[in-house]
Amino acid sequence: MPTKKQPVLAKVETTAPPADDNDTISLLTDETESVDEDNIIQAPKVKEDKRKTKPRTQKQIEAFEKVKAIRDEKRKERIGKREQEKAEQQESQLKLKEELQKQTEAKILKKAVAIKKKHIIQEAMLDEISDEDEIPIEVVKKIQQRKEKKTLPAKPQPIQKKEAPTPKPQFPVYTFI
Repeated sequence: MPTKKQPVLAKVETTAPPADDNDTISLLTDETESVDEDNIIQAPKVKEDKRKTKPRTQKQIEAFEKVKAIRDEKRKERIGKREQEKAEQQESQLKLKEELQKQTEAKILKKAVAIKKKHIIQEAMLDEISDEDEIPIEVVKKIQQRKEKKTLPAKPQPIQKKEAPTPKPQFPVYTFI
């Protein structure tokens, strides 16, 4: 009990081609003429175009070739334009990358110069201090204050408000008699 549509089956009869020599081909026998499921083959469906087609005229062919040539030219123009835009975009990205690299190098160089200056100043201060046998306490305090100002800038601390404890809701007291 198949529920699907069964394919259209056509009976294929095998016939022998006209025999030139009786000895060479004798394919038909009583067994092949009987109808068996083995001999039934599904016939391929061929759709025929029912529209009538006229052959093209020479002018139509020439016009088609002309339009085809124009289409190919425009296609080549579009491809060339896309490639040019892509090349321009890559150039602009490369320039941007180089510019960013130069800026980064300039910042690094500036920072290195600043660090080197600080190092030289610290060495000079240490040389001055080490030359003297007795170091006045005031000088040491000033140096310490400078370091504290540089390392720990004063930041105002936000004032934290203390919240009053929320009162607990009072429930009515029930008495039973």
